[in-house]
Amino acid sequence: MPDIDWIPSEIPVVYYKKDILRFFNSALLRIYGASRVPKNITKHYLSSASYILKQFSNLAFEDMTEANYEYYYEKWHKIVYTDDNTPLRTSLSDDIELLNFSERIYRVIPNITFIELTRLLAKNSSSNTILIEKKHIVLCLAWLGRKLSHGDDFEDLIKEMIALVPKNNK
Repeated sequence: MPDIDWIPSEIPVVYYKKDILRFFNSALLRIYGASRVPKNITKHYLSSASYILKQFSNLAFEDMTEANYEYYYEKWHKIVYTDDNTPLRTSLSDDIELLNFSERIYRVIPNITFIELTRLLAKNSSSNTILIEKKHIVLCLAWLGRKLSHGDDFEDLIKEMIALVPKNNK
């Protein structure tokens, strides 16, 4: 028996999904901010960033299955690689389902930090250490697609992101 008596809290602790997502977003911002100093990018840093990214996406998109991510990845792949002469914005505007998906993702991912952190982790992944999953790329593509559909120029970044899908991935 410990020497100190445990005193139960009189206030029940309840965490709401929105509050937890806000916490993860704050952690993503801090981790990404630290990455701006190259000496801060250590193995431990990358591992922590990968963990936070995974937890955020698992909680924010808990209704998405691997099959959903694969389906949307294939749609993005088709848009990016099918016709080089058609602007991505035009191809995207022709796919209402992908536009709706992109709008949904855009409302949950608060800013470009998620995308930048995913890029950083993808670039620091290797065949032995995969720090992201295909679903993270799909979420980035959807967020960027929403921005693209509203006039922002993210075509090059979308093409870069789709090429970052890890080779040995879920």
